Amino acid sequence: MSNFLINSRAQSSINLPPFSTRALEFHRSLPVYNASPLHSVKNIAEFYGYNNIYVKDESNRFTLPAFKVLGASFATFKVLEQKFNIKYSTIDEFKSELAKCGGLELVTATDGNHGRAVAFIARLLGLKARIYVPKHTKESRIRAIESEGAQVIIINGNYDKAVEIASKQDAIIIQDTGYVGYEDIPKYIVEGYSTMFWEIEEQLSTNDLPNPDVIIAPIGVGSFISAVIQFYKSTSPYHPIILGVEPKKAPCALESIRQDLIITLKGRYESVMAGLSCGRISTISFPILREGVDAFLLVSDEQALKAMKVLAKQNIVSGESGAASFAALVLLFSEEGSQIREYYHIDDSTNFLVFSTEGATDPFMYSKVMNTNNLKELI
Repeated sequence: MSNFLINSRAQSSINLPPFSTRALEFHRSLPVYNASPLHSVKNIAEFYGYNNIYVKDESNRFTLPAFKVLGASFATFKVLEQKFNIKYSTIDEFKSELAKCGGLELVTATDGNHGRAVAFIARLLGLKARIYVPKHTKESRIRAIESEGAQVIIINGNYDKAVEIASKQDAIIIQDTGYVGYEDIPKYIVEGYSTMFWEIEEQLSTNDLPNPDVIIAPIGVGSFISAVIQFYKSTSPYHPIILGVEPKKAPCALESIRQDLIITLKGRYESVMAGLSCGRISTISFPILREGVDAFLLVSDEQALKAMKVLAKQNIVSGESGAASFAALVLLFSEEGSQIREYYHIDDSTNFLVFSTEGATDPFMYSKVMNTNNLKELI
């Protein structure tokens, strides 16, 4: 299988509702809000012969080591506000009103980061949380979710099986993938991610940096890259090339676009990039990716681990899934990536934006990656 797929259906701009700053204003109202850093790694860009590379560093969001809390928090508040018709002016007031509802529980399925984010919000609001995880989930990720006070249930199956089980629970389900009959909440999650892009706009403007010409974003079930597309091809006045990245072992979006229908991967599709190891794309994301992702790139586990080490030398802590976008960028710069570069007229004036979507979510694995040169031993 080729590691690239040019999407002939992609458009430079698409007809989606533009994001307002509603999510940004909401996140700024929460405790411990800070904009995550945007790093300029111009030295690496110049090494490869390009103008600049920006890395949005999501290793610390509301004290959590991943970006997922942006979507989970916004969606949870929206759902609870609507369900119980709560009006509030402070978080404490909102929490007090929820306490009157009695015994509320949030439920989700996860490979780690989203589940911890839901558990974090549940703890913030004084609610219970029950998180379903696949059997291959790393112990460190389970412990991290439990540290937020949530109940973790390990299911005998993969991520998609965990989603199926979570969807049948009698609770408030905060899931970041859409499926038939469940699409409103994932749309709130997508909107929650828009905070990141408004921050980037401000950071580029403040530092007098040019806008990105090419953006590389991870896919997974598709919610995050859907937000990238909705912002940069519907909200923003400029429309960069958007490239999506998946693990070679789990190319559910690439195969869905290739076949022009949502497919479910068969067999094992487990990668060290746990947050991207999904067998089926979200129903709300498929039409957005179909029109909005210009090309798809597949990276190996070893390439992701190498990218972690390169980013570490730039003082950017990035986990296995977090480093996937940078790994795809290095692949794009290689001889293998010349077809994509030529097709999209990528040259020495190009500015790139990649997302490091998590920090060291598995500290033990991160330490092993940093301290070995034989990365194949870790796969």
